[in-house]
Parts: sequence; C-alpha cells; structure tokens
Amino acid sequence: MKLVMRASSNPELFFVNRYNCMHSITGVVILPSYLYSKDETDALRAEIHRNADIIVRNAGTGSDYDKALMVHNILCANVQYTDDGEWCRHTTVGSLADKKAVCDGYAKAYKLIMDKIGIPCLVILGTGENASKGEEGAHAWNMVQLSGQWRHVDVTYDTRKDWREGKWFDYFALTDSQIRRDHEFDDDVYPLSEGADINYHASYGFLMKDKAAFRSCFISQIKQGNTSFSVRLPDNIPPEIGEKKISDIINGTALDVGRNIQVTVTSNIKQGVFHFKVMELGHSLDSR
Repeated sequence: MKLVMRASSNPELFFVNRYNCMHSITGVVILPSYLYSKDETDALRAEIHRNADIIVRNAGTGSDYDKALMVHNILCANVQYTDDGEWCRHTTVGSLADKKAVCDGYAKAYKLIMDKIGIPCLVILGTGENASKGEEGAHAWNMVQLSGQWRHVDVTYDTRKDWREGKWFDYFALTDSQIRRDHEFDDDVYPLSEGADINYHASYGFLMKDKAAFRSCFISQIKQGNTSFSVRLPDNIPPEIGEKKISDIINGTALDVGRNIQVTVTSNIKQGVFHFKVMELGHSLDSR
C-alpha cells in the first residue's frame, strides 16, 4: 500500500493513471497502466519541466522560506482549480501544462518545483474539510522542510478564483496541530511537524496576540493604502471568540483612520484567519 502511495504521489509519473498490484513468491509487483504514447509522454515531460524551470527562476534567490512562499504564490495565481473529471487534473500535466488542476495536481507541481530548487518536499495524502459543503473528502497537499523543520503547505486551499485580488496565505508553513483543524492524515507515514510558529502570518507580523496589536496593524495597513490583507489569531484564542472581538475592534477603529471606508471581512474560522478588503467611499472624515 505504501509503495502505491509513493508511486501515485510522484510528480514524474503523470503518464500513469492506475496501478494494479500482484502478489508473488518474490514479493509484490506493481503493474501500471499508461495514458499516453511514448512520444506524447516525452513532449508533455518537456513542457512540464520547461514551465517548472520558469517558476524556479521566478522564485528568486532569497532564503528557502522565501522561495517556498514565492512558488506557493505563483501556483495560486496561475493555476485554476478545475474539477471537470479529466485525469490530467490530478497530475503535473494539469498544473504545469494546462494550468488547470485539482488538489493532487497542485501538490505534485509544488513538489516537482521544490525538488528542482533543492528544498525537501513531500506530497501528503489524507482528507480535508470542505467548509462550503460541510463535508470531508480525499485531499492532497505538501510538507516542506524549512530551516530544518517540516511544515504543511496547502496550495489548493489558498487558491481563489482571482488570487491576485486578495492573496491567501492561510495554509503556508503550518504545524501538525494547525493543519489538523481541517485536515487529517496518517501520523505514521509522514514526519512530525511541531515547534516554532513560522507560518506566513507569524513570520510577517500578522499574528495578532492582543487587541492593541490588531488595532495598530489595522490602522497601519489602511494608512499605507493596503486594501487587502489578513491576520491570524494565536492558537490559544478560540476563533469564534476572536471573530466577535475583531468585528468590535474594526467598528471602534475605523473612525481613527481618518478616511471614509467600508471594510469587508471574510473569516476562515477553522484556521483563525481573517481577511480584510477595504473600500474607500470618498472624502476623508477629516475634511467634513
């Protein structure tokens, strides 16, 4: 079973659609069935690697964390989530050739690119909770090793219809306990992820530890002209309580910004992340 899991999550095996297992005296034989001819496979492999190499170049020359985040951003912005029944959506053909994929297509693309960069990365097979449907289903995402620590990255869950209008980083560099709020997987198969909080919001100053920190962050973002941003609550604050407190703070802080604004809040309650979209309504309040 583990051999099949490893094979099915290998980004290079995009040309295989299923595996049959046969037991013999010498062991287990895995018999794949193929989707493409050799010529088609060679052409698709060349296209996949050509596009992956472009992403590697665009990932920059920063730290492993910076590169891993940039690849996450590029895939979120350029691959459309498409569940139309085509098998290629589950492979790097979907994500890196067609730019249309489902969860395992995203995860395999992320691993392929991390492998090229030299950052240890795994494809994780488990289940994820679909908040809009209120149900769980089979899901795939990644674990990536950053500064010696394994962390979860779910590009699929951070992908929006137009990601560039409001970037999502809810599922970048999470620990086991954080990802388990709406994901599940087998502990025995994958590395342990615990320790320092290095998720996107913690690393970039958007982890709000108290009311004063959020109020300061909110005012700063508005005055800088940032119309879309998000914050995360610490793990010890129940998200349901945090949601009400954040709404109260926004209502009490908007007047202090000195502008006539409208704030729309989108909540990811499971992860304790809150996204803000700010719209200027006209003249500043100071000019009344």
